Amino acid sequence: TGASTASAARDNLGLQYATQAQQETATSVATTVTPGRQHFHPSAVKAHCRVSSAGTLQAGSYGVTSAVRNSAGNYTVTLSVTMGDTNATPQANADRAFGYATMASTTTVTVQSYNTSGVNTDKDFTLIVLGDLA
Repeated sequence: TGASTASAARDNLGLQYATQAQQETATSVATTVTPGRQHFHPSAVKAHCRVSSAGTLQAGSYGVTSAVRNSAGNYTVTLSVTMGDTNATPQANADRAFGYATMASTTTVTVQSYNTSGVNTDKDFTLIVLGDLA
């Protein structure tokens, strides 16, 4: 069967699969990482999306539930993942403008977009979030 074949292959090759804790500490060079554990590594993107200037979440996002435009150049993005704390690192890039992102909570990110004069301006933006998952 598939399970016994995979198990036999692991045993024959002497593989040790990384646990969540091993991925989070990111120190082992001897464990094998499976797709279900990879996102726990500190270098892995925990969420990403593209949002229109109207606050519409575009297709192809990961780890994101919704986005909303609160006011000119001010958006809230809700994550479908929970970060370990608000020290996660969100990074926003606005089209032909400046983007600034902060963790409002462990599940929401506030994004501001500004024009070159420093005035809040509605712009399409991309967002990525790095950090430790809860």
